[in-house]
Amino acid sequence: MSSYIIAGSADKEEMAICENILNQIKSLFFNIDFRIIIKDESEWKNYINEICRIYGFKKKLNPIIFTLDGYLIGSLENFKELALSKFGIDKYDNLVTKEKEMDQIHDTILNEQEEEIEQISNENIDEQELQQNEIFQNQENPEEQMPRFLLKQWRCSV
Repeated sequence: MSSYIIAGSADKEEMAICENILNQIKSLFFNIDFRIIIKDESEWKNYINEICRIYGFKKKLNPIIFTLDGYLIGSLENFKELALSKFGIDKYDNLVTKEKEMDQIHDTILNEQEEEIEQISNENIDEQELQQNEIFQNQENPEEQMPRFLLKQWRCSV
C-alpha cells in the first residue's frame, strides 16, 4: 500500500487544491493512503525544518508532498503531475471553487441575511404596536395612562 503525506500551512490555497486532488484519488483507489498535515503559520517554519532534517530534503516547500519512505514528490505542480501519470487524474479545475464564485456566494448569503433581519425587525415592530394598541384600548381612560409622545400617535390611529 502506498502512503503519501501532504503537509502545509493553513494559509495556503494550494493545500486546499492538494486535498481536493487527494480526495479524488482516494475515491478511485482504495489502497492508497494519504495523510494530510495542516499547520498554523506560526508552527510551519519549525515543522518544515524538522521534516527536511528527518528526511534529508533540501527544498522547504509549502505545501510539501512526500512518501513515508522518504521520496520527495514536491509541491502542488509536482503532485498534479503525479495525479496524472500514476492515477490518470487530469481535471482539477472543477474541484476548487474559484475566488470569483466565492465572492458571488458570499454576496448572496449577505443579501439573504439582510432580508431576514429586515423582515424580523418589521415583524417585531408590528407586534409591539399591536400590543400597545391592545393595552390602551382595554383601559377606560387611555389618555390619562399614556405618555404624551404616544398620545398623539394613539389619537391619530383611533
